[in-house]
Amino acid sequence: MSISYSKLKKTAYFCLLLPSLVFVLGFLRWYIAVPVTVLLIAAYIFTLRDTKKESELYCEKEISLTKKQLGALIGVVMIWCFLSGLGNWYYQSGDWSARNAIFRDLIRFEWPVIYSAKNAALVYYIGYWLPPALIGKMFYGITADLDVAWVVGNFALWVWSVICVVVVILMVLVFLNANTYKRFKTALIIFIAFSGLDIIGTLVMRTFYGVPMPNHIEWWTYFQFSSMITCLFWVFNQAILSWMATICFISEKKVRNYAFIIVLMLSSAPLPAVGLALYMLGVAVLKLYKAIREKEHKAFFGDVLTPQNVILVLTLLPIYFFYYKTNVAVNVGQLDQPEFLVRDRLAMWIMISLIATSAILCIVLKLAKKRIAEAVFFTCFVTAIFICSIFNLKIARGYLSFLLLEGVIYLFFIWRDNRREPLFYLTWVIMAICPLITVGTSVDFCMRASIPAVFILMLLCIKYLFDHENALSVKKFNLETVTVCLLIVALSIGAITGAREILRGIDTIRAEEHLAVVNDWTYSMNRFFTGSLEGTDRNFIANDYTKTFFFRYLAK
Repeated sequence: MSISYSKLKKTAYFCLLLPSLVFVLGFLRWYIAVPVTVLLIAAYIFTLRDTKKESELYCEKEISLTKKQLGALIGVVMIWCFLSGLGNWYYQSGDWSARNAIFRDLIRFEWPVIYSAKNAALVYYIGYWLPPALIGKMFYGITADLDVAWVVGNFALWVWSVICVVVVILMVLVFLNANTYKRFKTALIIFIAFSGLDIIGTLVMRTFYGVPMPNHIEWWTYFQFSSMITCLFWVFNQAILSWMATICFISEKKVRNYAFIIVLMLSSAPLPAVGLALYMLGVAVLKLYKAIREKEHKAFFGDVLTPQNVILVLTLLPIYFFYYKTNVAVNVGQLDQPEFLVRDRLAMWIMISLIATSAILCIVLKLAKKRIAEAVFFTCFVTAIFICSIFNLKIARGYLSFLLLEGVIYLFFIWRDNRREPLFYLTWVIMAICPLITVGTSVDFCMRASIPAVFILMLLCIKYLFDHENALSVKKFNLETVTVCLLIVALSIGAITGAREILRGIDTIRAEEHLAVVNDWTYSMNRFFTGSLEGTDRNFIANDYTKTFFFRYLAK
């Protein structure tokens, strides 16, 4: 079976588009929903037209998979999604309580979901749930039995997730040119198991500071770059379509679909969309620079202002803006943040400015073919750390140890092959900046905006191994062999994070003595949370929704 990006792109873009189509038709007034839907479908058709043209102009990558390999891939993904808790047949992590409540409310209540007793509305990045929730809602309407609709909806959610993850991995295999069984197997294993070296940070904190080992070892510090397994087990609703959007971005030859991709991400993953937008901005600036040098800037702006980009920006972007603006957590101020999030703002902004400046200087010098580019980048980076250490030593110490174990160690190993690649420096910069920004009441920005960066770092690591796949067969040790060995060791240590996630599920199942340890105590957001639970729902609702622009003028 021959597989290429142009063949997968149609399915991938449809998967990205479908949640927004359901949202528009299900949540907006008909005289707004109908024209917006027509425009969204038109934008999708424009992307397909561009795909046909690009496939004729460029010699794109193509791989062949046997039916056995494809069957194995689907089987592994089905098991992976099952272990994550999708389908409600297996152990579910802590965040599933709220996610189950949201999914049930989407099946049970009319759209948009209104909690009349609380004078509140459900406002969250619900896009990923909408296609399977629609199926569950249809069965609820037919049978009037919420239990039946809940089972059907969860089965649909599991199937929807399996399809999306399979498409993502197939696109990754094409991008990496995984045209042998060895490459296929390696890419699949690393894709699932990739993580930072959390176990080392956990052991250091336990040994030197007496901190007990947390059950979820990614919380060894107050920052987190979530592993691939953690993303699926805890925030599948944000992660899966973020992975899909990221691999689409990397596989695109031009900027013709950038805004199309980003705006569609907003239905399910607004914070990861910010992280991916930074990549797109960096790449777009480089393309503009080259276009100006080659006197092709008119063609570049023509690629930016494509119908699909313009349509999404003028229609869907303002709709999502007004929708999310009603959310309670979005409007939380600095005084409502936990104490550990209130850090030295001056130090933070100095560090962000210097890191961003160093990246820009490095890329410009690279384009000018100056050999001092890397020296400039690393000098500015170290300077940023030193200056901020003067302001707040605790920030620098915790920040540096986190950054080293979660990203820098991998970037160091693959540096020689990627020192001329913009994605390498953009990954470094985005990983460096994400921990320094806080939004709302938690470190969600760091954990979620970094999803595209972790995904791209994983791809760069696999690509490095593929480019040096014969290094271990060399009889004499050299720098290449040592680097490959160290990278494999680091990846193996990182895989412990995902293994702990799986083992926690197994241990809980043994303790509870049944398989489906479903986390569903919240049940519905249509509750009044009091006492220690007060505010449990504020990340998911809009208070006094009738006074907001979205619900007064756009929603049904």
